[in-house]
This record gives sequence, C-alpha cells and structure tokens, in this order.
Amino acid sequence: LLTGRPAKGPVAGVMALALVTWGSDYATLSIFGAAAAFVPSFVRRQMKENARWRLRLQVREFVAELRLALALNVTVSQALEHIADRSEQNKSFFGDRIRHHVERTLRMDGPEKMLEARAEDFLSEDLRKLLVLVRAALRGGMSLSEALAQSSDSIAQNIVSSAELSIEEM
Repeated sequence: LLTGRPAKGPVAGVMALALVTWGSDYATLSIFGAAAAFVPSFVRRQMKENARWRLRLQVREFVAELRLALALNVTVSQALEHIADRSEQNKSFFGDRIRHHVERTLRMDGPEKMLEARAEDFLSEDLRKLLVLVRAALRGGMSLSEALAQSSDSIAQNIVSSAELSIEEM
C-alpha cells in the first residue's frame, strides 16, 4: 500500500478492515478479530512442524531397530518383517505404513523397493539417504552394518542441527 503496490492476502484484509472501521467504536475489536484469523494457520503450521519432528525421530528409531535386527545375522527382508511384527505393538501411523509396505512391497519386490516406497510415502530425506546407502551396501560398495551406522549417524546429526537452528530462530 505504501510502496505503490497493491497489498495481497490477509494483510490487505486487515488493512481494509482497519480503514473501514477507523474512528468507530469497533476499530480495536476488528483489528483483534482479524489477528485472531491468523491463529488457525499458526496452529496448523506448528502441527506440521511437530509431525515432521515425530517422523524424523521415528525414522531414527526405525534405522536403529534395523541395525539391531541385522546384527542377528538375518537378511534385510527378515529384519524388515521382524520390525513390522514389532510395530504391531506400537500403534502409530509410521508403524502401520511399515506393515503395509512389508505386506505389499517387500514380498513382491524386495527390500530395496520397500524402502523406496517408504521414502516416497513420507517424502523423507532421511529415508532417501538410507535408501542410497542400503543400495550401495547391497551392490557391494560397503557393508550393510556400515551403511546403517552411517545413516543413523547422519540422521542424528541432522536432528541435532535442525533443533539448534530451530532454537536460534525463536
């Protein structure tokens, strides 16, 4: 408005409301009412951020469980089936999706496609990195335990750095 460009979105609505009610008894109430309109978007943004954090922590737990299961000298498929069986006890959306992909993708296409489906399902960068490392291990570029350890360390570092950045932004 002051820059010569027309205001857009909620800011324009607040400014228009302020101009219309200026000088009346309702000017203050209209401004607070317009500000209250931003509360749902703030809450929604906070809920999305919390869901992202929960997902990252669940991916970290998933990698840790996969490492433990593979330490028992089983195949990747057997380890994923074991994790799916254990996730029946912890009712979470992440666990439900693991069971779904183990039942559908793992038995038909193998562990690599199952992990790829998981990464696409959650749009998770951590799962994509895990997939790249597992592919390298399955093709002989590194051991599977080394790939999982590297993935686990990377996820933990990313969580810590994201938390530090989030705290600095507050």
